[in-house]
Amino acid sequence: MKSAQKLWTSKERVRAALRHEEPDCVPVGETGIDAHITERILGRRTHYRGGWWSQIASWEGRAAEVMESHKRDMVELYTKLDYDVVPVFLGADVSMARAVEVKRIDDETVEVSGVRYVLSSQTNKYVAVKSSYPAQDFTQWKEGPPYQSPSDAQWELFDHCVSHLGDRFLLARDLGGFFHGDEAFLMACYDHPGIIARMNAYACEHDCRRAQDFIRHGADAVFIGGDYCDSRSPMISPAKFRELIFPWLKELCAAIHKAGGYAVKHTDGHTWPLLDMFAEAGVDILHAIQPSAGMDIKKMKKRYGKTFTFLGAIDCDTLVRGTPEQIRNEVDYNLRWASPGGGHILCSGNTIQYGVPFENFMAMLGRLREKGSYPIDFQGLHPQSVYEQARAS
Repeated sequence: MKSAQKLWTSKERVRAALRHEEPDCVPVGETGIDAHITERILGRRTHYRGGWWSQIASWEGRAAEVMESHKRDMVELYTKLDYDVVPVFLGADVSMARAVEVKRIDDETVEVSGVRYVLSSQTNKYVAVKSSYPAQDFTQWKEGPPYQSPSDAQWELFDHCVSHLGDRFLLARDLGGFFHGDEAFLMACYDHPGIIARMNAYACEHDCRRAQDFIRHGADAVFIGGDYCDSRSPMISPAKFRELIFPWLKELCAAIHKAGGYAVKHTDGHTWPLLDMFAEAGVDILHAIQPSAGMDIKKMKKRYGKTFTFLGAIDCDTLVRGTPEQIRNEVDYNLRWASPGGGHILCSGNTIQYGVPFENFMAMLGRLREKGSYPIDFQGLHPQSVYEQARAS
């Protein structure tokens, strides 16, 4: 896809897309690639998004091993893939790591510090048994300590990636989105909105400071988490969102812009009712675009193509359950409807998660490199998404 004489760096390519201009080719990147794919590419086991074995290593006090694997493997992975967008994040302070007892209950269950964890077949990670934790009582919330910048040890992984991948567009991950999807939080939004507002004001002050730290350390953009929606609608009403989430989302975007970065908003689900508020808040890049939840990139480009840059949108459902041919058709659909005029960075609808077949991942990248040069040649590009095809049949 990229010419032998590389006239564009990855960073230049992405910045052109953000200006809604066409660079040499459609940029590509991911916010994360799970270990089963990384290991196929590198030919060795990794702790980067490594699943249950990495959790065990951390519990057993092998933090230094985990850190060195992240430093080595992230740089090699994203270099080999020739990705334009690369995630960077803080690491644990290795010097503070302490082993805890891991009690094995059976092949899929462990107990750590009195909490039981069950191995998830969907994520390949241990998940805490929900009944281990009481529902949070938001009426008891109290403001915590003032913000402190991360220690030098916590910056080790972040700074290593910046120093070795500095020509890429670096996306810093580690901020919440002033929202939790659990029942206790959702009820508190209606029963105790004043407390939720105070919580979010406190979180916003911390997130603004942390985002500015990220950008000072070399990040180009900051990833704002928080899944606001399920597959049908937002989990709170748009009016309640404007009251309790929007003011702090807007403040955080402004802080990111002031520091010289771009604001990336992640949220899965059916986000149509919130997109105007995302635009008003100052979001630059939309991530986790979920076609299976009605987020058709063709419609999004038509309505918001000059407002946002889209980081997506190969649907995760198709990546996990589809065929390589369906994946290639999904890439075609994105190139046809999202890429023209810039404003598009191709990636999955979320991450390359556990369960994505290696063949599907390679089909996605192969089709992009075959057809993703500008100007986009529409000849041979499939015009329909898998969801349009399903409706037509």
